[in-house]
Amino acid sequence: MKTQDTNQVKLSACYYLLGVIRPIVDHPEEIKVTATTDHLGLHINIDSHLDDRDILIGQSGSVAAALRRLMQLWGRRNTAVVNIFVPGTKGKEKLL
Repeated sequence: MKTQDTNQVKLSACYYLLGVIRPIVDHPEEIKVTATTDHLGLHINIDSHLDDRDILIGQSGSVAAALRRLMQLWGRRNTAVVNIFVPGTKGKEKLL
C-alpha cells in the first residue's frame, strides 16, 4: 500500500470514528482520535475526557464491543485490520 493511500485510510478511519463517538459523549470537543499503522494493521487511539471513558466502555463493555464491531466492518470494506485503544486510568491502556 502506498503512503498516500495509507494516510487516506487513517484519515477516513478517524473521521468515521469521530462521527460515531462525538454524539454519545458529554464532552465531544475533547475527543481526539489518532491513528498509526504498522505490520499488524491500523491502531486507533481515542483520547477523551475522564468522565467520558465510562461512556466509551459502556456497561459490561457493550459500547466498546459495538465500536470494535463497527471498526471491524469498516476495516473489511477498506481492507484494513483495525485495533482501538482508550487510555485507561493509572497509565494503562484498555484495548476495546
